[in-house]
Amino acid sequence: MNEDDAVGDPSSPTPPSQKHPRRARTVGVTVIVLLLIVGGYWIGRTTAGGSDDETAAPASETRTVEVSTQEVGRSLTLVTSVTREFSTVATNRLSGTITEVGDLDAIEPGDILYRVDHVPVRAVAGTVPFYRDLGRGDSGDDVAQLQETLRALDLLSGPSDGEFGPATRDAVRDWQESLGLEETGEITLGRLIAIPQLPGPVRLDPSIIAPGLLVSGGESVVAVPGDEPEFVMHLSTAQADLIPSGATLTVTHGEQSWPAVIASSGPGDQGTDLTLTAPDGSSVCGQECSALSGAETINLMTQVEIVPSVTGPAIPLAAISTGPDGRTTVEHADGTDVEVEIQGIEAGIAVVDGLDAGDEIRLPDGAAPPPSDGGG
Repeated sequence: MNEDDAVGDPSSPTPPSQKHPRRARTVGVTVIVLLLIVGGYWIGRTTAGGSDDETAAPASETRTVEVSTQEVGRSLTLVTSVTREFSTVATNRLSGTITEVGDLDAIEPGDILYRVDHVPVRAVAGTVPFYRDLGRGDSGDDVAQLQETLRALDLLSGPSDGEFGPATRDAVRDWQESLGLEETGEITLGRLIAIPQLPGPVRLDPSIIAPGLLVSGGESVVAVPGDEPEFVMHLSTAQADLIPSGATLTVTHGEQSWPAVIASSGPGDQGTDLTLTAPDGSSVCGQECSALSGAETINLMTQVEIVPSVTGPAIPLAAISTGPDGRTTVEHADGTDVEVEIQGIEAGIAVVDGLDAGDEIRLPDGAAPPPSDGGG
């Protein structure tokens, strides 16, 4: 078959591109138009505002906090050593075996110090040593001391005039009766010991006055503490560095508490010794030193105020701004600036004047609200 025959043969198949030339061109144009539309929409969205995620991002919210009433401050609990010098004030005048020793921490007039062969030796407030038997017709300061004790025991209503008359004799008899003793109306030497300050602690020499020991009379056995106990805090150097010189201290003894200040400091065995006095320079225990025990040295808990305690409206310290003029302000929830005065700071919390509990203030980014005071 020649070339002309092949072209002119109607039975030869027609190529696809030649079957529908107009339809092919129409489809091609449509695809191009669609691509242009989609591309234009995408370009328009990009130039108008970015992606869906970017346009949906929420704006930053203003954070506020409610002002609450709180207490700020800082304190330490340490130990103060109280040391007193004891001095002998009386001797034993009886002989025999010690059969009992009394409770010596807080001796009152008329209390038993010890017993010799079951004979009680009692305390009387006074400074004059008893040196004789006392009975009707005697007079002197030793009689007056006896009368003061009888008055303290509500056994004598008359004056302490130093005259051992009928009223004093009757009071002595009543006292002896109440104690289960023979009612002689007289006081035998050795039954009373004068102690300068009562009530108060007394110390007996344990090597002489103890149950089972023998005494013959003349032993120096009764001692009392001096008037000025020394209050000293023995601290490490690190502890002492935490305490400002003007710190307020409170020394506690049982139910009693005494304010104190640092009077002086110096080197000590542990690092630094701080000597304490009352704010007026007197002894820390003031007129209550007799409440201390009869030990030569005792340790008392002491509260040391490092940062003075203050209570009031509390806010985060980070919420406070300081201007070039030194004014301190916070931003109220309504956007206005409120001037405040800082009264105390602890652990990022400030107690201020100028706000009230319940006020709302704005917080800067990153500032945490103050912790709850737990009490409302």
